[in-house]
Amino acid sequence: NLPRLTEIYIIGAKPESVHRLNWSLKSEFGSNILRIKTNDREKIKAYWLKSGENKNIKFSKNSKDNYFPTFSTFVNIGFVHILPYGLDHLLFILGLFLLSTRIRLLLFQVTLFTVAHSFTLALVTFRAEFQIAPAIIEPLIAASIIFVAIENFFTDRLSKWRPTIIFTFGLIHGVGFSGALREVGFAEADQLVALAGFTLGVELGQIFVISIAYVLIGHWFGRKWWYRRRIARPCSILIGIFGICWLFERLLPIL
Repeated sequence: NLPRLTEIYIIGAKPESVHRLNWSLKSEFGSNILRIKTNDREKIKAYWLKSGENKNIKFSKNSKDNYFPTFSTFVNIGFVHILPYGLDHLLFILGLFLLSTRIRLLLFQVTLFTVAHSFTLALVTFRAEFQIAPAIIEPLIAASIIFVAIENFFTDRLSKWRPTIIFTFGLIHGVGFSGALREVGFAEADQLVALAGFTLGVELGQIFVISIAYVLIGHWFGRKWWYRRRIARPCSILIGIFGICWLFERLLPIL
């Protein structure tokens, strides 16, 4: 007569040959509620099992299932991780844009960044041993923003070492992206679909941000003689201030 608010979570991979789950508790444990989700597209089902009652549940994943709902869901998750929820990643991309509004140079930088973060995103998603604690990654992301902002302030062209720096920071940001992907969660069988959708969503978010910046700033003012003094440098200072604030905020818990 006295309910015990106990929750039991059972997590594991389902063997391909298994299509049924039989759940039961001894009668002395009393009644229990079984909540189960048999695949990513169905709603959670709940069963009230009275003392000693068991429940046999059929669940299987048809190889002909349509993966598009999962893919499209993670495209959206990747996009909103950049805009509006990924302000740190967004400012890093804008930092790349501010150095040069020339499309060729901008595409070169963004491609390097994309290749790098896609590599670590896939690596960390599929290999748990390569995961790095957010307490380490998040301050490094903030530091990458500060670095780009400072370099934008003091130089007006793509330096020889900047591609290497961008690639390195891309590797770091990829680990950060993987943390967001793991927080959402996905079925083991949908891992590759979720990763592809999330990666595409991130890229679409980056392209959208750069496109807006080019339409509003680059197209109209990018070739003006006063562009660096009135736009690039002030914006870089603002980006750097955000980066410094994030760096201290993310370092404080571990100091």
